[in-house]
Amino acid sequence: RGECTLAVVQALPTGDVHHEDDAERTVWYPSDFAPVKSRAEWMLTGSCFAPRGVPTEAVWAAAQVGPSYKRLVVVGDREYEPGLFGGITSPRKFVSMPLCWERSFGGAKHKQNPAGCGMNKREVDGRSVVALPNIEKPDALISGRRDRPEPYGMFPVPIMWPERIKKAGSYGKRWLNF
Repeated sequence: RGECTLAVVQALPTGDVHHEDDAERTVWYPSDFAPVKSRAEWMLTGSCFAPRGVPTEAVWAAAQVGPSYKRLVVVGDREYEPGLFGGITSPRKFVSMPLCWERSFGGAKHKQNPAGCGMNKREVDGRSVVALPNIEKPDALISGRRDRPEPYGMFPVPIMWPERIKKAGSYGKRWLNF
């Protein structure tokens, strides 16, 4: 259990900062250029660490700000192997796992999370596999190949994603008279 504190030196407002400074990746720190925000928001960035640094297959974690509480499960890398004898591989152990949309359910054609995993096949050592998400909602864990959970995370949503654009609104009369 930790407590958040203000940084001694506050960062200046910037545009979006992406994971690993790669504009093709999702947002690690969102732009603070909004002149007005109708309500507070909170999000989670960083990594999940195995307790005491001991490699583990999964961590059940939670985040809370005031009365707002969310839980998540962070699972080691695993894959679904399509085919007659295919199935979900056992999770590989991890010590640290980045918390980002790339590790939540989704895929290139997924409207809510085009950066995610769990939908797209790739070749690994001559085998066709589907990388499964590392971040899941505790009451919607993937257990089979037909599972299609909602992408789950408390991470900044990139401004150009369809799910965010449709909520952006417009600069009509109501906005101008605000």
